[in-house]
Amino acid sequence: MSFSRPWFVQFLKKLIEINLPIRIDVSNFSVMHLDEELISLMHNAGIKRVSMAVESGSQEIQMRINKIIDFGKLKEIIRIIKSKDMCVHLCWMLGFPGETLGQIKSTISLARELKAHSNQFLTVLPYPGTRMFKEAKDDGLLVFQEDDLDKFDNRSCDYLKSDEWNYAQLQEMIYDSNIEINFLNNFYFESPGGEERLLELMEKLLMRLPEHIMAYIVAGYIYKRRNELDKYYKYYLKAARLFERVDLAGTFSKYLLWEHCIINDFNQYLAENRQIIKY
Repeated sequence: MSFSRPWFVQFLKKLIEINLPIRIDVSNFSVMHLDEELISLMHNAGIKRVSMAVESGSQEIQMRINKIIDFGKLKEIIRIIKSKDMCVHLCWMLGFPGETLGQIKSTISLARELKAHSNQFLTVLPYPGTRMFKEAKDDGLLVFQEDDLDKFDNRSCDYLKSDEWNYAQLQEMIYDSNIEINFLNNFYFESPGGEERLLELMEKLLMRLPEHIMAYIVAGYIYKRRNELDKYYKYYLKAARLFERVDLAGTFSKYLLWEHCIINDFNQYLAENRQIIKY
């Protein structure tokens, strides 16, 4: 939307003029196109959330994918967006052809540092016909070559190989980062009125994913801080009972070993209520 600055300014001013009574979220911004004037106009137009694709925290990978984001400007843009009480959503990609484990860790570290309100972590999937696919093929990094696009799904398929990581490790790093950054250390905990917004997000998530144990734990923790003890017990009890399922315990039990105030509080609840969970 911000590619043509004159058009975008005109569009935002029109939005301000007609004053639509709706929530507006905008996506796919280039950090390099944004500045304080545009962000102020976006805020005045009623935009509540801004989504930006950073993709990698490694300057080497940034150069390779022709993104070349100035991380200093990125931090400043995020600061300005937050100062307008707008939410920041960042998109990240892990597992580029030839990417090292150190470069992947740089991405996760930058996501931690930027403290967006939400982050989306995805694995890289080069499609046939793209330069990335050709480079991966030429370097012998494709697990197999397939032209049926219906079979390309980055949520379940393994397409690239590396001497430093495999697909299972990549998915584990992505899920761990999601739990750490989006749930336990979410920036909403640090922002005025943020806990209310985070609680709303957790409850909306549970409507879509009613077996997400960590969402129950985070929601229960917030309810306890609000002294709404009936709901606190309800959510913690639901989380504890979900741990009885072998498949869910296999996904979430590792997080009970993490040293974190939310995890410590839930573990204390389990001890006090004699809930036994094997992990």
